[in-house]
Amino acid sequence: MTYTVEFLPRALKQLHRLPRKVQRLVIAHVEALAGDPRPADSKLLHGALAGIRRVRMGAYRVLYEVQEERVLVLVIAVGPRSTIYEDAARRQ
Repeated sequence: MTYTVEFLPRALKQLHRLPRKVQRLVIAHVEALAGDPRPADSKLLHGALAGIRRVRMGAYRVLYEVQEERVLVLVIAVGPRSTIYEDAARRQ
């Protein structure tokens, strides 16, 4: 089953602020989530971000939610590890 991938508007803004090389890496990882939304290297988060998953790409992270009923991967946030979790938790 192939999932549809969508970005929240703020996640798209975050993506466009990243360097081009990192943007291409993020897009490749996000496209792969359409075929497998729970890859082995993803992690389910806890606490304020419970129910959200993350994938790592070096110093960058993609936070996303899998919505089974809509067959959708919703990208919530994209950014450097140093700030992504606090930013995402504040906006939840």
